[in-house]
Amino acid sequence: MSSSEFESLLQRRRRIPVPLGEHHLDRQLFLYQKAPSDGLRTSITLTLDSLEQKLQVNPYTEPSRSSELRDGDYHIFTSSGGQELRLSFDKGHPNYTGHGLIGGISDRGKSTLMSVIASAAAPKCYTLILDVTKSFRAMSSMRKHHRTVLAEHLRINPYQGVDGVPHQVVDTEISNELADNWELKYSHYELSEATEYVRTIETPNPLKIIRELESRQRGVRNSRRYMYRDSILLVLKTIMRTTQIHACEVGMSLPDIIKENTVIEAHNLLPDLQRWFARLLFSYVRLLTLSGNKLDKPLLVFLDEGQAICTDKDFATKILQLRHHNVHLFVNFQNLAKAPIELFNSDFLAAFQCVNQLDRRAFAQSANLNRNQEDFLATLGKGECCCVHSNISQPLIGTVPSPEYIHVSDEEIFQKSMDFIGSLDWKPIEETSDLSTETSTNTQDQKTESFMHDVLNQAHEFSALTQRFERAGIRSYSQQQRILKAVEAKGYIRILSLMINKRGAPIKLVEPTQKALDEYNVQWKKTRGTLPTRAATHYLAEKFHALEKWQCIREGTLK
Repeated sequence: MSSSEFESLLQRRRRIPVPLGEHHLDRQLFLYQKAPSDGLRTSITLTLDSLEQKLQVNPYTEPSRSSELRDGDYHIFTSSGGQELRLSFDKGHPNYTGHGLIGGISDRGKSTLMSVIASAAAPKCYTLILDVTKSFRAMSSMRKHHRTVLAEHLRINPYQGVDGVPHQVVDTEISNELADNWELKYSHYELSEATEYVRTIETPNPLKIIRELESRQRGVRNSRRYMYRDSILLVLKTIMRTTQIHACEVGMSLPDIIKENTVIEAHNLLPDLQRWFARLLFSYVRLLTLSGNKLDKPLLVFLDEGQAICTDKDFATKILQLRHHNVHLFVNFQNLAKAPIELFNSDFLAAFQCVNQLDRRAFAQSANLNRNQEDFLATLGKGECCCVHSNISQPLIGTVPSPEYIHVSDEEIFQKSMDFIGSLDWKPIEETSDLSTETSTNTQDQKTESFMHDVLNQAHEFSALTQRFERAGIRSYSQQQRILKAVEAKGYIRILSLMINKRGAPIKLVEPTQKALDEYNVQWKKTRGTLPTRAATHYLAEKFHALEKWQCIREGTLK
């Protein structure tokens, strides 16, 4: 037997989905490798021919045309072997699903599978989806049952709490999330003390906690405790300056947000703020379960990127609490090897194409796959996934039905989001512009440090001029226009095209010139013939830092 002959047989076996494979076939291949014989080779070849013919005649059974509810089950898809994958969120049902983990490389169908589950369960459940990629808004099935809300339109007071939950629990939860997400470490003590003091006199919010911390004189300047306090101020000011989410005295209640099926788009938030918002949302859902006020329907929470919340030390305790209160968590991971073991212990696991060996190994160990089945995960096509459920005896290989897509403009989403927000009750706080107009050296250094932290972070590139200006604390539209006019006249940037929104704010990108790159020694790798927006942001950050020059710029209009 030649090695190429055996490898050819082995490759044919790997291309056969798991449900169609016969157990004795793997045993025959093993025996054939150790003691090859003509009879064994013929038997293996005939078996492979039969299975391949079955695939050719009926490669994938057509999924049901509608995600109908049947005996408490929701149809998800039909496997290549003809078996249906059905989920249920009613306790005591054989197909009951508590939590789910979905993994695989980009653009293979993870979000599509989430949309299938959410669309199927929407008529009988509450579904809350945190979307960081704008991937759900154009799916026809999602638009039938869900509304889309922009995260920046929400108004949430993180210290407002939930009825029935002691304030001490709420304060500790939020302080822990801030400390974990922003790596505050020992400054957690300063934050807790300031929150406790503000709560004794009035309802706390980030702005009031900032003012309480700024008014303190304890600690020698440049001492460790002084730096702890400054790190809190930097984080809280960053949150307040770059987003209006927490600019409220009394925020919108979570039950009001989830009383219908909701998709919250967080793509306009900076990466650190996306992580913070995901953790805050998860904490609020958990606090809601502790309040004793149970929802009248099961709640399904979908996180498009799970890394934001899965690093907590007590994550296992939190998801168990959710499950016991009829809240179901579904999380996407691009790197399954980085998913916590608590999620691998879920009732439902799904793996799309996994090219990384560590990812395949992590999934195979939890799903009890053999070596051939593990290797098969690397050959899955777009939309194909391997699913494991606690009530199914063996893994299923099937294709997730692709939804229909329609064009949805940003203006439409913006308007509908504003209409929904206008229907909710909340109380704004006083003007927060003082956070962005302070002129002290210390404050400006904090602003620049915070700004450059995100600018130079290779994991993110700014998508709009408004985000750059927000990070610099420049909210005056006339001032923004004067700055752009001045730096363009000096040849540092080229405004390729400029659109003005309804409020007069510039919303399109600029392109840095070679002169700007040379002057600031910016290095970049050229891709697709364009310059990175990070270089332009680097230059603008330097210009924003020279505050005293702003008054010298004459009024003007952009081209």
